[in-house]
Amino acid sequence: MQHHIRQQCTGISERRIRKRLDKSRTYNLLNARFTNRPIIRPVTARDVQVRHQVDLIDMHPREVHYGGVQYRYILTVMDVFSRFLWAMPLTSKASKEIAWHLKSIYDVHGPPKVLQHDQGKEFDGAVIQLMRKLNVKIIRSSPYHPQSQGKVERSHRSIRRKFAYDLLHKKSTNWVKSLANYCRVLNLQCREELGYRSSFTVYYGRTSNLLKNTLDNENPKVRRHEMATEHDLRRTAGAQHHFKANARAAMNRCASRMISRGIRHNPPSIYAVGDEVLVRVQHPKKKPTMEFVKVGKVTGRNLYCGRYKVKYRQQEDIRENWFSVKNLTSTTRSQEKKRKKFIKTFPTSRLNSKRKRSQYYITLKRGEWIYTWFGFSIRLDPIPNGNCQFEAVADQLQTIGIYRSAATLRQDVVHDLQRNPHLPDGTPLHHFVGQNNLNAYLTSMEDSGTFGDHITLARLSQLFNVQFIVFSSLGQQATRFISPSGTFEDLPVLFLAHEAEGSGEHYYSISGDQESEMNVISLFSSLGHTDERDEVCQEGMSNDRHEGQVVANNEQQADESNDAEIEDNEDRMSSQLPFLPPELIMMIVGMAIHADIHNLRKCSLVSWLFKESCDSHFRSCESCDRLRLLMNSLKPFHVRPTLVDDLGLGNRCTMSVRQFMKAVGRSSGLGIAVKSMLQSHPKWWSAWVTITPTDGWGPNWYRIVSVFWK
Repeated sequence: MQHHIRQQCTGISERRIRKRLDKSRTYNLLNARFTNRPIIRPVTARDVQVRHQVDLIDMHPREVHYGGVQYRYILTVMDVFSRFLWAMPLTSKASKEIAWHLKSIYDVHGPPKVLQHDQGKEFDGAVIQLMRKLNVKIIRSSPYHPQSQGKVERSHRSIRRKFAYDLLHKKSTNWVKSLANYCRVLNLQCREELGYRSSFTVYYGRTSNLLKNTLDNENPKVRRHEMATEHDLRRTAGAQHHFKANARAAMNRCASRMISRGIRHNPPSIYAVGDEVLVRVQHPKKKPTMEFVKVGKVTGRNLYCGRYKVKYRQQEDIRENWFSVKNLTSTTRSQEKKRKKFIKTFPTSRLNSKRKRSQYYITLKRGEWIYTWFGFSIRLDPIPNGNCQFEAVADQLQTIGIYRSAATLRQDVVHDLQRNPHLPDGTPLHHFVGQNNLNAYLTSMEDSGTFGDHITLARLSQLFNVQFIVFSSLGQQATRFISPSGTFEDLPVLFLAHEAEGSGEHYYSISGDQESEMNVISLFSSLGHTDERDEVCQEGMSNDRHEGQVVANNEQQADESNDAEIEDNEDRMSSQLPFLPPELIMMIVGMAIHADIHNLRKCSLVSWLFKESCDSHFRSCESCDRLRLLMNSLKPFHVRPTLVDDLGLGNRCTMSVRQFMKAVGRSSGLGIAVKSMLQSHPKWWSAWVTITPTDGWGPNWYRIVSVFWK
């Protein structure tokens, strides 16, 4: 056409010609383009033995001889719900041989309700007669569309891969002999679409004994004279229902994800009722590939399935049928381009996708968190695997001498909640768990990977007699203080940071210098109620926040004048109060340490001058190893109640390190803690220690007061 136009006139480009043809109905009717792709709908089943898919694998030119017979094909039968696979070798594609193998399978396992196969002629004749005899419905897949047999076709690739592996590594080409082993391996593989269960488990409702017998290396004990009770039958039925329910939920989830991905990558055009469209109709008498295009009108639609009801004229008759969206297009190409452009901005919720919701709050970044305003930093960033709360608490407990793992902390919390399911004031805990089911909550909390919550953190505070200050990513109004009694006490304080649910749901172990920790502790210790603490937190942190807040000049001047007045008052007070020179203070601290070595840590906590005096005396002392050893020995540690009687810990006891390590275990948390205290001496393993209870730390808290050798 472009060549013909150029012979008659000039100045007409190819772009203008195509733009004109796109608006022509006649041109589009003669050269229709159907660019819409159908919405993918996976073939599913509601239960086991409902639908089977059957197909053949052509192993040419890898046919083999086995038992004096030459095999060339493989018959594969798959249960759609459980993905359980059967595979039989065939000598030919004869319908009688296929029917004989299907009958051998269905005589043992029972026939399905529906048998699905492709358009192959090998499934006619004897196969149809067998299915009629078994009262099984036959469904033929769409021609030239192997995706409708996708599940059994995918198993063909797995079988070919295993055959290729044996061919390369084992130098074995007899696939008939290994076919049963291939099916066994595929049926025992865990699949995401089955809830990470195997096809064997979902099909039979139990796990395979193969792995258990292999690990035990012996045959399981069988009780011959014991009959199954009613309780056993109910338990078996419950397990089968549980496996099938999980598999059904996983399949629905994977199918929804597959549909959403297909719509997102290839969104089809949307046609309204009453629009004129071009529909592709197959010829009723000729081959399926012979098609013609008709002009029709949309009278109904189903967006979920991607099907439209179109009324069109064929010869002298008016017909009305349902068509897939792949057989529809607009009357002109320009209209179809507009629909494609519009579908990109169309609300995806109507196309079976989830609509994204905006957050109702803006979480702070890690650098903007509240704990950074007080001078804290991250001490431990646990792995985000659901155990972060217990990992962070275990790290904080090490700072006060308690060496426990996250697994033992979780176990102790669950056991204590089972023994005492009440708050300190007597309120039952089932009021604070979902659906008031405390047993289900504790069962879930026992599993590794379950996120800890406020209940577990409060019970940890009661178990170890400590207090927690939890800084939240939502800001100062979400910062919480947790103690055994609900009010501030003279107990150790541990610091945690928490990412809110909308920004990661993660716990951190944080720490700061001594001045920062004392400022936060004094802030919470001076208040008794949570509301008052929140107000003071907001007032105290407003001076340190710099998130785009503009401070007026008059306020800055007022602050500078107040600071000048405070400095003048401090200078006047310091000039009036008596003070000692630093040299004399260092001398007094040294005399106190020489008088009692246990005063070393006490003096280092008084002020920065005392701490420098202790450090200088510690570095210049000749018995440096003994001082470091005794200073580390001052750390208190916690002993389980069951070990107190085994070790014979009373008011004061003396034992060897060997005896202590043998009782608690070298790899236990307590053994590692004591080793870290004593390992600075080369002969710590042969030392003797004196252990006494620690005052003010609660029950089962002890410390080492002396170390000596015999």
